[in-house]
Amino acid sequence: MLYSVNAETFADRYPGLQEDGEMCSYIYWDKLLHDRTSFVASTEFTFSRTMYDETVAKWPLNVKVSFGGMGSTSIQTRLQICTQHSSEPVITKVLKLVTVDRQTRRPMALPDWYKKKLQGKEDKMPDFKFTGFKRPLRTYARRVQIVWSDTDSNNHTNFSSYVQFGLDTLRLALLQRDLSTCQKTESPNQAHNVIDTEGTKTKTLTEMVSAANCNCDVQSNVSAIPWMTKDLLTNGVKNLKICYMRESVEGDMLDIHIWQEPGEEFKVRGSIEALDGKAICQYIIEYFTPTAHL
Repeated sequence: MLYSVNAETFADRYPGLQEDGEMCSYIYWDKLLHDRTSFVASTEFTFSRTMYDETVAKWPLNVKVSFGGMGSTSIQTRLQICTQHSSEPVITKVLKLVTVDRQTRRPMALPDWYKKKLQGKEDKMPDFKFTGFKRPLRTYARRVQIVWSDTDSNNHTNFSSYVQFGLDTLRLALLQRDLSTCQKTESPNQAHNVIDTEGTKTKTLTEMVSAANCNCDVQSNVSAIPWMTKDLLTNGVKNLKICYMRESVEGDMLDIHIWQEPGEEFKVRGSIEALDGKAICQYIIEYFTPTAHL
């Protein structure tokens, strides 16, 4: 994710000679941000199986960034990353950005001069829309606190940090389920014990995993991800859609909820929320299906 962001940031910031003779970035990004900033409203990452094929060289790579259109306050771009041996992208990222006022953090209309410069110059691509969804009551949940390393240059939580929170929560849920299953088949003397460094009491791994969630007022239920397994994770991510509703900062406490919906055996949904229950970020991550072995 961060590699694609760095590649697009380079295109946004690197000056080049435009058709009208101006020296600026390909979508006049540097000039547009003179009186405003931007907020990622939604994004989608699509990965090919080639991304996970170790026999295919991943360096050097070809990167193409395209302007995909604009709304009253938003801009859509697409980034495609290809290997040297194929024109088929190994990663495609579609990004919907909203320009916002630096002081009020409210959406800010694109200026007329900007619309005029880019009108009719967009590549043909579907208008990307991904909005929030309702969270069910039964989820696996844990609580995290935003630390400095989770934030970006604007002192807000980095967009990729939210995804990492969700992935870590999924791994923790699978670990807790596996340990619970393991303990049901073992005698008490076979329990996996570790030493509590702050005391003399010996704790099982299951107790420590449960303790990680004990400060969360919501209930954690591993049955909320009935079809997900560690083996499925090794197939690799096929698609990731994310929408961002609000911002958070260092010190904020957030609840991370994950679950699966019926008919979505290879997908996990996530909702990252403030303590008042309002969604900060929501996402759907889809994993590749197992490949057939002949």
